[in-house]
Amino acid sequence: LGGVVTALSATGVILYGLLQWGMGTPVEDTASEHFRFLPAAIAPLLVGLLLWAYHWAVVQQERAARGELAVAQRIYRYVMTALGLGALAGAVITLVPTVVAIIVTSAQEVLVSPDWWRDRMVLVLTLGLLGLPVWGYHWYRVQQRAAELGPEERYSLPRRMLVFGTIG
Repeated sequence: LGGVVTALSATGVILYGLLQWGMGTPVEDTASEHFRFLPAAIAPLLVGLLLWAYHWAVVQQERAARGELAVAQRIYRYVMTALGLGALAGAVITLVPTVVAIIVTSAQEVLVSPDWWRDRMVLVLTLGLLGLPVWGYHWYRVQQRAAELGPEERYSLPRRMLVFGTIG
């Protein structure tokens, strides 16, 4: 999962930088200064994608040699669902205080500039755009599997950990 986390984190950095230039309040004056982060973000993205692809290939080889790896697939899907849900939770956790601060006039007096909220909304969009597809795809697959297997899947340890962790 190191490759997955690395690839998703680097994608988030790139997406945030692009959205900040378009919608936020970048500190840099020129595009060349602002986008200097790209090489430092693309390098871990490529490494993460290569690690992810390598480990995926290893799993496929082991699957062919030993048969179905249901437990490993189950855990992988639930971990990916949790990662996506974590990104979405981060988006909501950032969005709620930002909206409250925009609405409350006393908070507006404390804030430094009238555009303070733009970078926060860029962060909300970044986390949402990153978390929603990851969570949605894997949660859909998990739900399909639960419908197929019935109680065996519904009471599995990874599913219970995700559900109780989310509720907690």
